[in-house]
Amino acid sequence: LNKQPTEVVAEEPVEQEPEEPVEEQPKTIKEWAEELSLLAKAITENPQVECNKLKRLGEYYKCKDEKRRMIGMAATVAIFRDILPSYTIRELTEAESAVKVSKDVQAQRNYEQTLLRSYTDFVTFCKSEFGKRGDLLPFKSLSELCKSSSCRSFNSFESVLSVVACAAAVNRSEKVRAVGCKALRTLFGDTEDASGRLTMLAVKSIAGSLRDRQYKVLDKALFVALENVRLRSRESITVKPDISLHDS
Repeated sequence: LNKQPTEVVAEEPVEQEPEEPVEEQPKTIKEWAEELSLLAKAITENPQVECNKLKRLGEYYKCKDEKRRMIGMAATVAIFRDILPSYTIRELTEAESAVKVSKDVQAQRNYEQTLLRSYTDFVTFCKSEFGKRGDLLPFKSLSELCKSSSCRSFNSFESVLSVVACAAAVNRSEKVRAVGCKALRTLFGDTEDASGRLTMLAVKSIAGSLRDRQYKVLDKALFVALENVRLRSRESITVKPDISLHDS
């Protein structure tokens, strides 16, 4: 007997309800800080190998939460103070970057260029935040970089010092002025500055502020400069200015 072929009835596909995305629980500040601590440890212990991790620092110091942002900025300053070299780095041109070099040279280039970009991004962010809102937190970060001996031979130091010195002389916030003057005292008291380079840069920045404000600045910053500047002579001269300048 010939068997009739069995007719196959296609089943209608069963519509499945879309799964609701699982919301990731926000990290507690303790978990967040521990994560940052591990990141900082990895970078500082082997900066050349772990240099790409520098790109993640912005996730921490750009936090909207003020307490986390404070921790992120402090950690970022500490990292740069530990790993910055005592020389400036020149940004490579596109033509230079396209040239084939040895593996070791390429690794060194990658480290230096990543370090330079990450540091420049941080300094630019702090200057921008302070300029827009007068926020004390980013200004403190700039002041700490200004005081750090490891940052003084690296890129952007003069621009950082200019912001700090100008704020110390003309900013209307007493807290900002106090932080700025403290940073200037550290610079003027640096015994390793035998050439007087730091003194010259700081005085130059303060002088620029004086001119820009038509010499209407607070006397405290000016006193810091005049009382602490080291004159290169046989005798130490203490300057006690008899002036009274007031903020406009």
